[in-house]
Amino acid sequence: MNKNIQIMITLQKQWDTVQEARKKIERNNKTITFWEDEFLEFRSEMSNLQNAIINSKKEIKVNELLLAEYDSKIKKLEERRNHLKSEKEILAVGREIDQLKKERGAIEEKLIFLLDSLAESEEKFKSMKMTEQEKEKQIIHDVEKLKRDSSELEIAEKSAKGQFDNLLNDIDFVHQSKFLKLINSKDNKAIGSVHGEICEHCNFKIPPFLAIDAGKDDKVVSCTNCGRFIYKI
Repeated sequence: MNKNIQIMITLQKQWDTVQEARKKIERNNKTITFWEDEFLEFRSEMSNLQNAIINSKKEIKVNELLLAEYDSKIKKLEERRNHLKSEKEILAVGREIDQLKKERGAIEEKLIFLLDSLAESEEKFKSMKMTEQEKEKQIIHDVEKLKRDSSELEIAEKSAKGQFDNLLNDIDFVHQSKFLKLINSKDNKAIGSVHGEICEHCNFKIPPFLAIDAGKDDKVVSCTNCGRFIYKI
C-alpha cells in the first residue's frame, strides 16, 4: 500500500476520534442545558403555585370578612323586623333579608370553592417540594457525571488532534491541500476503501483500472465520483 495512503488512513482514524469526541461533548452540553432548563421551569412552576396559594389565602380572607358583614347586616335586619308592626314594612325588610341571604349564599359557595382549590394547591405544592429535592439531587449527580465524561473526551480529542497535526506533514505536499479540504468537508471524510470496484464512501462503481491502481504501492488515486482518496483492502 502506498505510504501516503497509509498515513491518510491513520489520519482519518484520528480525525474520526476527534469528531466523535466533539459530537459527544456537544450532546453532553445539550443534555446538561436541557436538564438545567427543565429544573428551572419546574422551580418556576413551584414559585407560581406558591404565589397563587398566597393570593388564594388573601382572597379567602376577603370573602370571609365579606361573609361576616352579610351575617351582621342580616342579623340587624332580622332584629329590626321583629320590632316592626306594619305588614308592609315587615314584607319590605323580609325581601331585603332574602336578597342579602341570596348574595351571602353566592359568597359562601365561592368561599367553599376557594378553600377546596387552596387545599388541592397546597397538597400539590407539598408534593412538588418533595420532588424538588429528589430532582435537584439527581440532576447534580447526572450533570457531574456528564461533565466528567466530557473532560475525558476533551483529553481524548486533544490527544487525537495532536497526533493528527504531527502526522499531517508526513503526507507529500502535493496531496496535503486536497486531504485537508476533504477532511474538513461536511462529512469529515477524506479517504475510503474500495470493495471490488465500489467506493465505500459514495457506493459509486469506479473504472476497473482505477480499482486496480488503488491497490498499488506507487499510486495515489481518487474516486471519480466523490473525489475521496481510495485504497484497496
